[in-house]
Amino acid sequence: PPPQGTPQVVALPMEPFGAALLKSSAAAVAIAAGALCLRSLLSPSPAAADLSARAAKARASRDAARDAYKRSRLVAPWPAPSDHSPAAENMRHICSLNATALLEEMTAGRLTSVQVMRAFCSRALHVGERLDTNAQECFADALAAAEEADSARAAGRPLGALHGLPVSVKDQLDMAGCDSTCGLQVRCGAPAEHDSLLVKLLRDQGAIPFVRSNVPQCLMLPESANRIWGAARNPWDASRTPGGSSGGEAALVAARASPLGIGTDIGGSIRIPAHFCGVFGFKPTPDRISNRGVAVPRPGNRPSGQIAVKSTAGPFGRSVADLRLVMRAWLAGGGMSDSDVTSPRAGWAEAEPGKPRGRLRFGLLATDSFFDPSPACGRAVSEAAAALEAAGHEVVALPGEFYEAALLYVSLLAAEGGLQGFIDGLEGEELLPMYSFLLRIASLPALLRPALRWALRHLLGQPRMADLVHAGRRHSVHEYWRAISRRDVLRAELIERRGARLQLGAREGRLFTPSRREQVARAAARRARVPRAGRARLPTRAEHQAQPGLLVHLPVEQLPLPRRYRAGDDGARRRAALLVRLLRHPLRQRQGGGGRLGRPARRRAGGRFGPKGPPRPPSNGPPAGRRAGGGVAVAGRALPRGDGCPRGGPPRRREAARDHAAGAV
Repeated sequence: PPPQGTPQVVALPMEPFGAALLKSSAAAVAIAAGALCLRSLLSPSPAAADLSARAAKARASRDAARDAYKRSRLVAPWPAPSDHSPAAENMRHICSLNATALLEEMTAGRLTSVQVMRAFCSRALHVGERLDTNAQECFADALAAAEEADSARAAGRPLGALHGLPVSVKDQLDMAGCDSTCGLQVRCGAPAEHDSLLVKLLRDQGAIPFVRSNVPQCLMLPESANRIWGAARNPWDASRTPGGSSGGEAALVAARASPLGIGTDIGGSIRIPAHFCGVFGFKPTPDRISNRGVAVPRPGNRPSGQIAVKSTAGPFGRSVADLRLVMRAWLAGGGMSDSDVTSPRAGWAEAEPGKPRGRLRFGLLATDSFFDPSPACGRAVSEAAAALEAAGHEVVALPGEFYEAALLYVSLLAAEGGLQGFIDGLEGEELLPMYSFLLRIASLPALLRPALRWALRHLLGQPRMADLVHAGRRHSVHEYWRAISRRDVLRAELIERRGARLQLGAREGRLFTPSRREQVARAAARRARVPRAGRARLPTRAEHQAQPGLLVHLPVEQLPLPRRYRAGDDGARRRAALLVRLLRHPLRQRQGGGGRLGRPARRRAGGRFGPKGPPRPPSNGPPAGRRAGGGVAVAGRALPRGDGCPRGGPPRRREAARDHAAGAV
């Protein structure tokens, strides 16, 4: 059990990322210490006594309510491991079910909402006292709502898709009569007057919020600790952190103390805790979910003004079906967009019952090229990819080209300099020691920053930390606008690259990556040993070496056509031109040397392959139906080197090749 009195906030282990940052911060701390001390001397010392008193009062109120629950037996104590009575086994059985199964049991009449609520209130109280996962507990109101839900069910009045289901809520979303502290002492004793829109939509579907979960101070740490409710702990190992900023929420769901939870995410606040605690979490696309009634750690709960990287709310659960329950409650029926006109009217597309979903495509990001995952994490991702492929789905390896994007993320969030927004929101409370490294980096004087960056890169051999020091500087308005512009450019480039790969996917619209080109070619050849219309036919390496003249057949009538071929051409000429373009693409096959079929891809002197180009593959002489000069054979006829592609030969030769190809088709 945690010590009585003021909670001791300690940084729990978070290997390897946190340790690496702390170990590499020695130089930054030494250089920034003088500037930070000077700043603290010049700033007036905050009157923190009143803030501490507010926090102590909120904590005492919660603890007094806990004692009242125990004395009145309103919330029964969680059974000991040695207790195997029917009542104890029933409570364990209820808490072992996920949200989807609980709804089925209550709909069938095998469980009542009061039984379910009593079990989860008992479990949440038990877990909260030991792991500091709970901020505020609304057990009395929740049990009263559960009784009303049972009465409505008995009268044949269903309340919605979540009729009588307990739900936990992060201490950031407003609930009438509860504080939304965001981990700030100044927010204690200021209860919200109304529910946030997201909580209201859940209540409209019959859900019953019963506990509010712990968060970090200012909501910007990968763990969950503050001076009000203490430091939340991981249910799998109490010496570890559950992550953050929605760490209390993930810990409650993982400890079977809540069947369904609501968190928020801006830079991993749902995904990190879900990973640390082994539960399901979902971050919807920003702006798809309303932020009305979601508190922010700024003075007066006013918007921060930081809109370059947006936060969004999302669900926690024990299965994908549980997450679907929340998203359907929010989006189905248009209630969110009707109440908040800034939310898109996206709606909810329900899958037809019993209809097979078919083959799905999953992107696999092995690394982001900024911070490599630990071997255990990499192994878990590989095992998940293997399981998806074994189930018949497609797994696409994505290139990890996100180093610049990671630095840009830091640059946008730190643009104001000195963590000024957080300090303003604290309104006199001191930042936790966990922020000390970020504060020192953000508060470095502009004159010291280039020297520290050079030392980290050239003397200490830490180029990534050097880049972070540069990215974490205070930005001028011009620099901030330029960073926003660069964000938009990176986003457009990513979408364009993805779209280009989708166009090369032929029948199945696959996303191809350089590391999978040869495997894709071989798989296509195995699928089409006997070529026929509409099937891909790509030769293997052995087939190409034995028969270099082997033709390639592509389902051109099913491919999306480039815009340049849409106007002024009939369908046959467009398909022929696209066919030739695809035959020339490096994806076509690597065994041909990387260039056109049977012709190694050469670069000009000084290019990638040097003046002589790559080594030529073995050949048995010029194939039948092709010119020795390296043209492309289409339907048994040879094309000149200017084969109708945008970059192949002069315009006149391209037009001639296109006409030639159209006649061949």
